[in-house]
Amino acid sequence: MEGCLVLAVLSLLAVAGAAGAATLTVDSTADDFDLGPNGNCTLREAVLAAEGDAAVDGCPAGDPAPLGDLIVLPEGVYVLAIPGMHEDAGATGDLDVASGALEIAGAGAPSTVVDGAGLDRVFHLLAPAAPVTISGLTLRGAFAGAPGGAVRNEGGDLELVEVWLTGNAGDRGGGLMAEAGAVTVLDRSAVSGNFAPQGGAVYNSGGTFVCLDSTLSGNTSVGGGGALYTTDGGSSTLTDCTLSGNLSDPDQGIFNEPGADTTLVNTLVDGDCAGGGTTSSGGGNLESPGDTCGLDQPDDQSAVSAAALALGPLGDHGGPTPTHLPGPASAALDAARDASCSPADQRGVFRPLDGDGDLLAQCDVGAVEVAEIFSDGFESGDSSAWD
Repeated sequence: MEGCLVLAVLSLLAVAGAAGAATLTVDSTADDFDLGPNGNCTLREAVLAAEGDAAVDGCPAGDPAPLGDLIVLPEGVYVLAIPGMHEDAGATGDLDVASGALEIAGAGAPSTVVDGAGLDRVFHLLAPAAPVTISGLTLRGAFAGAPGGAVRNEGGDLELVEVWLTGNAGDRGGGLMAEAGAVTVLDRSAVSGNFAPQGGAVYNSGGTFVCLDSTLSGNTSVGGGGALYTTDGGSSTLTDCTLSGNLSDPDQGIFNEPGADTTLVNTLVDGDCAGGGTTSSGGGNLESPGDTCGLDQPDDQSAVSAAALALGPLGDHGGPTPTHLPGPASAALDAARDASCSPADQRGVFRPLDGDGDLLAQCDVGAVEVAEIFSDGFESGDSSAWD
């Protein structure tokens, strides 16, 4: 059922990039909306033009829903520079989206960066009626002083694709806040090095949060959910995801309040779970080093030692966003359930491959799929780099 839901959501979100949408290409890394017309098209001006369906400075008018708009963001570092937290019209602080039917596409997370400069979060979805897709970006340096360090989804359907949320902070959800009444999808992305009192990486407050082929790593909270905190009857599903190096009390990975739940499918939890409500659905999961995540399927693994897990550090192992690469003898290799795994990993490498050298291709647990012939640490998701 979870797979059908995800496919339906992804089909719905694709409307944002449908043919006929207006295309607004950003041509300046400045954030100068407050300086008056000067002929350029900044990221803030493009969002305002899309939202208002009217030209703003050098940005053409957006199309009314349901046609939607595409904002093209070339490589570069875009620093938000207009102070004014918690204003919801997009003129100061973060970039506010209310109408939806919008796609914001960067040139890739390594080369297109939006920096919040500590002024506010980066993106705020104000319950838009139509879906929003954000892809190919790094979102960093944001400080919300409110929910959602980098991104707050207050009730619209949102898909984050090949996005890296890093070095952000909020009072709940250091990287991402997902709220009631909407679906938030994190796909082939990384959330690392963020901080919040609860939900160091992600805080799901009554919404539906879906993690696909993504990594939550090195995030910190002090009140639960180093990686993920789910509350207010929210539902979270993690499929082919890796959680590692997250810190919190009372857990290092996942925390559910009563009435909330988290379902794991082919997911690697290098940490633990607390609060109850975490279950294994599709099997093929792995928990290290304890046995706290309710893994009860025949092909689940619990109490796997750090040595047996042999998970490498977060880094560039090919693909658009950072990952953890399992070592040559890792318990994660060829240990997932093939019927439940996605066709490609976080880096775009096809699944399944033979990771343990037994000449049988089987999916690996977590966000990364490795092949035995490349498991010496020189693997790349880009076949042009293979020797």
